[in-house]
Amino acid sequence: HAKSHNHKLRSIKAEKPFSLAYGGAGGGYGGKGGNGSGDIAPGNSYGDEQISNLYGGSGGGVSAGQPFQLGVFKDPRGRGGSGGGAIEIVAVNDIFVGSNSVISCEGEPGANGYMSAGGGGSGGSILFAAGGSIQIDGKISVAGGDGGKRKSVAPADQDNSFGGHGGAGSGGRIALYGQGLVFGKKSSVLLNGGNCSATNASQECNGEKGTMHIDSGLDTGLVLDQDAGAAGTRQSLYLTPRSSRLPFNPQKHLPSTQSSPEYDLGVSRSRPGRVSFYYRAENHIHSVSNWDAAFELREARWSYLSSKSDIEYTAIVGLFFGQDEVRHGVNYIGIPHDDEPIKELDRLSSTSFKSRSWSKVDILFNWENNRHDIYINDICLVQNVPFRGESIRAISLGNFHEGSGVWFDEIYVGDDATMDFHCPRLQNGKLVMERPIERGWKLEDVGEVSSTHPMQRHESHVSRRPLYQREDSKFIKPFDGLEDRAFTSDVKFRSHDGDRDHKKGSFHAGSLLRLPKEQASSIDLTSEEYSIGKRPDTYTWYGEHDYNKDPTHLSGGIMACSTQDFVTWKDEGLMLNFANLTDMVDGSSNMLRAEKPKVLYNNSTQKYVMWMIIDNGTRELGLAGVAVSDYHNGPFEFVRSFYPDGNQTRDQTLFQDEDGVAYLFRTYYATVDYVIPQAVMQPTWESVKNSDGSTNFALSYHRAKYDPGYDDYHDIYLQRWRTEDKPWQVICINRISGTEREVPYGKEHLNFDGEVCQDPFEYKVVLGQGNPNFEESVNGIQSRFLDPHDPANNVWIPNSVPEVQGQTWADNFDDGTCGRMQVDLDMQTFDPELPNREKPDRRHCSNLVDNPIHETQPDKRIGEATILERRRAKYVSVSRLT
Repeated sequence: HAKSHNHKLRSIKAEKPFSLAYGGAGGGYGGKGGNGSGDIAPGNSYGDEQISNLYGGSGGGVSAGQPFQLGVFKDPRGRGGSGGGAIEIVAVNDIFVGSNSVISCEGEPGANGYMSAGGGGSGGSILFAAGGSIQIDGKISVAGGDGGKRKSVAPADQDNSFGGHGGAGSGGRIALYGQGLVFGKKSSVLLNGGNCSATNASQECNGEKGTMHIDSGLDTGLVLDQDAGAAGTRQSLYLTPRSSRLPFNPQKHLPSTQSSPEYDLGVSRSRPGRVSFYYRAENHIHSVSNWDAAFELREARWSYLSSKSDIEYTAIVGLFFGQDEVRHGVNYIGIPHDDEPIKELDRLSSTSFKSRSWSKVDILFNWENNRHDIYINDICLVQNVPFRGESIRAISLGNFHEGSGVWFDEIYVGDDATMDFHCPRLQNGKLVMERPIERGWKLEDVGEVSSTHPMQRHESHVSRRPLYQREDSKFIKPFDGLEDRAFTSDVKFRSHDGDRDHKKGSFHAGSLLRLPKEQASSIDLTSEEYSIGKRPDTYTWYGEHDYNKDPTHLSGGIMACSTQDFVTWKDEGLMLNFANLTDMVDGSSNMLRAEKPKVLYNNSTQKYVMWMIIDNGTRELGLAGVAVSDYHNGPFEFVRSFYPDGNQTRDQTLFQDEDGVAYLFRTYYATVDYVIPQAVMQPTWESVKNSDGSTNFALSYHRAKYDPGYDDYHDIYLQRWRTEDKPWQVICINRISGTEREVPYGKEHLNFDGEVCQDPFEYKVVLGQGNPNFEESVNGIQSRFLDPHDPANNVWIPNSVPEVQGQTWADNFDDGTCGRMQVDLDMQTFDPELPNREKPDRRHCSNLVDNPIHETQPDKRIGEATILERRRAKYVSVSRLT
């Protein structure tokens, strides 16, 4: 003002800006301002509700009725209030005004004056534009300023036309643009005009209310709740309740706009293996509608569906969460806020969801055969239900309820890691379950069947005779004793697969654990710990599960299901993945597999302990594995693999006493070798042989049975005297010339005198007189005496007589009890007393008969140590667990 060309303005020494409008009228913007004490009209509204142009508010008029009155005082009195400012906030995502936040563009109140007061300023502009949602939990205000008050004037004069009250400013403008809009329970939005101090209503000195424009893409509000999250998170999507129900659409036409949030998965075809989310409802349930929320999977966006007049369905799969039930639909036409189609859908559960509690929902898809499963809180309520559709393009969330807000959180669209596992289900009164092949011991583990050694026939001089060398084995007895057992199997059960037939397993091929009561007594049923696993009277089933459909995923693991009534089963998920198994004995790097898990609770460590059998693809290991967990529903941490008793096993179990002591029972197969000396054949009696191998029958007889006729050295003493023990040989020798002539045997060789030689010219020499005409005397008459010391009689050595040492006959003869003896009785061949001799009888002398006939003795175990029999059996090993 000091620099103004107008000397009146230069005379105003004000430290704050003020309006030069006179009469104290209120400023206008979102509405008309209030009348002041002067004659000048208040400010009018301007701009539009959408805030196409971002204007600020207008100031109120000064209290002076005429310009000259401004110079009455050194400083202006009754200054008009300033108009509110303008704020524009634009966000790509969300705009959130916290509960302790205040965003204000309020008009300033008019100043008080002694004779008259200034008018209040109008509220300004607040514009929010969000690509996502707008949530207001704090305060936003574009309220108009109050009119000023006149001081030191009697109440009867306050309505005097000269001086008096100041008019109030109008409210400003608020415009909110977003996909969703939510006002919190403690939020505050002020649009009101200011108030004036006049008591006469005819003065119309109050400011009018401002405007608020809301442009939301959704009928329901969608915000990010910063204080409520599922599964340990802190945030979730919150769909606010609507204040009124939308008009019913009797034509069943799809509205052109989607009433609830929709997420576009993109143009490319999406075939997720699993869609999961968490859902929660507020405490109170409005009675107008039965449905709180909807979760729908669509093949196209709503804008496309609403443009078609001949669509067959709006959703591939949908779930509607009602006050006391859940409805499930496949390929249906759903119209927002129309309950009639929902009532035709399948009812899944009569159990209502707990207010303010999160419920987990999983939708599993099999796109190969267009079927799906649905789990709510890990309990399968829909299994293998067909649907039509090529892919999922959009996810739609809805809140059709007028009085209750709902939350959605942890929405997952992607691969399914459950490996197509399903818990038991009741079918025709029986629990049925898809289980892998139940395998026992391999056939090579069981071992071969019992067998005997091949029959062994010992060859002897008898069997080698030509008489017995016949193809038809005639004259030889085909069975001459029992076979020796080579291998004995004590295994009672076997099949072509092993110890039993390998077949599809069942629900019973698993481990069932009941949570100990003493553990349950210490659990707070309202605690988070209770909700994640430690629940009393809960039975948990454990079993292996193979998954080979997708080579890009892991191949299986130990799964678990829990129940309290053996009818409804909760899928507890994966306890231990096969990928976490390790061969800690041989260090093999091949993919391992676990089977036959057994779980017990260790009171000492307060952990759940799982024992299992670990093997590779060729089933060569048979290891025992151990894993532990703080909770019965896992996850389990793998500890080690080993052989507790040094043996492989494919069959083990656990047992726990009432005092908590646990035992590990394992079976294994083992083969025991029974070692004894080898059987040595005992010789068969054999005849005495000559050097050429021919049988010496006389010697065989004499050495087998004593005969005095063979023991008389002088039995042919007469023949010796007459040289009849030598072949025929008679020689005639000429007495003069000494010429020798041998005369053959026979009368025809005698001379005319009947003599052999020509006497007196020749004399006769007789060398032998054995008669050549007889076989027994052609070589002379032989003695039957068999001399033990004759080398010819000592070629053969007996080895089959137990009591006789295997040596020559001469040695046996000399080793006998009679000692060395003279075989000729110490008488000469021409002893004249031979006819009077005493014939010998030495049958009492031992070893003279050194090859008596005897039965062949059985083989004797006197050879080298050898395995007589191998015996295989199944054993049970029991170990106390510490």
